[in-house]
Amino acid sequence: MSLKPSYTVPEFLRDFAVGRTRFYQLVNAGAIKARKNGSRTVVLGVDAEAWLKSLPDFGSKKAA
Repeated sequence: MSLKPSYTVPEFLRDFAVGRTRFYQLVNAGAIKARKNGSRTVVLGVDAEAWLKSLPDFGSKKAA
C-alpha cells in the first residue's frame, strides 16, 4: 500500500477500514494524530503509518 501525503476523514475510513466512531475514539485517545486544515480534519500519511505500525501483530493460536 502506497501512502498518500494526507487523508481526509472519509479517505482514511475507506483506506484503513476503520469506522467513523472508532476513528474519533482513536483520535481522542491519542492513537491517531489528526490535524485541522480550516474546517477539514486530515491525517498525515506519516501519522497513518505510525498508527499502523503501532497495531499489535495478529498471533495465531496453536491447537491444544
